[in-house]
Amino acid sequence: MLQHRQFSACINVDGVELEQYGTEYLPDENKVTCWVASEAGKQFSVKWQDSSSPRQHDTSGYVKVDGVSCFARIIPQKHKFRNWAEGSEFVVSSTSVRPIMFSNLQVTGVFVQSAVLKTCSADSPPDEDDYLGQSTSDLGQIELEIWAGVWNEVSKVDINYMQLAPTRKVHERAKKAGTHCVGFGEEVKSAPRAFSSFRRQSSLPLVTFIFKYRSYDLLKANGIIPAPIQNPAKRKAADTGDGDVKAEEELLTDEEGTDTEIQALKQKLASLEAKRRKKNPAKKIKREDPRPKFIPSGEVIDLT
Repeated sequence: MLQHRQFSACINVDGVELEQYGTEYLPDENKVTCWVASEAGKQFSVKWQDSSSPRQHDTSGYVKVDGVSCFARIIPQKHKFRNWAEGSEFVVSSTSVRPIMFSNLQVTGVFVQSAVLKTCSADSPPDEDDYLGQSTSDLGQIELEIWAGVWNEVSKVDINYMQLAPTRKVHERAKKAGTHCVGFGEEVKSAPRAFSSFRRQSSLPLVTFIFKYRSYDLLKANGIIPAPIQNPAKRKAADTGDGDVKAEEELLTDEEGTDTEIQALKQKLASLEAKRRKKNPAKKIKREDPRPKFIPSGEVIDLT
């Protein structure tokens, strides 16, 4: 998770935290930024935590996606045993929501199904060149601002629900934020909810977390996701063109591989020696009797 003082935050997909890359701390602005890998069609949630104990005040986290306010979540000071909050949906009405998700970005001339906040009237769609003037500076990022304040649980307030349009376009020549944007899933029913007020107590947020998202391949191509460290033996094998066989031979040069190879050779040598002894048993050598032979009397031995 991204960390700043007692606060931490992350993006979750399928209940698993997305890995952060290229984390950057901006202490003068109380900001922390990073990159995360997005996957089109995947729903996600924004989770944050206040680990201070005891907490001195109520805090509220405000989430923007692609520069548009999406939702807010409160961590009340009085809730001693719950120090985190999480949001994953855009509230359409008091009884329905639409989950937030990564979507394919639609550029002019290309049709990709997605859903984002309404930016123009459906009755008078703009010309393609009109998209050149639209700002894309916040496209491709999820922003979480955490504020200190006072939560009034009793005071109920009405809100104006924002409308959603089926598409959002950017001009092809202005597309600098990759191929993804944040969209919304199908509308689903939810339990009736009421909204209470939160009064901020400062002019600046306590911390701002910014998650800049791109596809995994794009982050890897730009060097934001580091290339995996390759085994030196395998890299040498690849350079020589010998493939995995050469790599395995190189790996045997380490201490463990050498000891194993020596032991195997010793066993093979012992086996060969046993086979040779079995095929060629040792021949018996006839030895002369060292005792002098008896020569009968009268016999003549020719010594010439």
